[in-house]
Amino acid sequence: MREETAYQLKHSALLFLTAVIWGNAFVVQVLGMDYMGPLTFTWARSLAGGLFLLLLLPVIDRLGPPSSKKSSPWADKTLWIGGFLMGVCLY
Repeated sequence: MREETAYQLKHSALLFLTAVIWGNAFVVQVLGMDYMGPLTFTWARSLAGGLFLLLLLPVIDRLGPPSSKKSSPWADKTLWIGGFLMGVCLY
């Protein structure tokens, strides 16, 4: 019972965090459109998101399951090619 309550609290906190981030993003988008055009704003937002994800790569690598192959995600050529191709598709 106690473990179930901890899970409910954790999940409620994650939902609340999602709502806060989503709400703040809406305000930033509305205010950002007053100062720049839609394409520039979308470019800046995508760049910021991409940089944030690049910074998270080492953290995600440490938190992931242990693997027998200890290679850096930065050295994986397939990851870079796939990421580039997905970026082109999204663009």
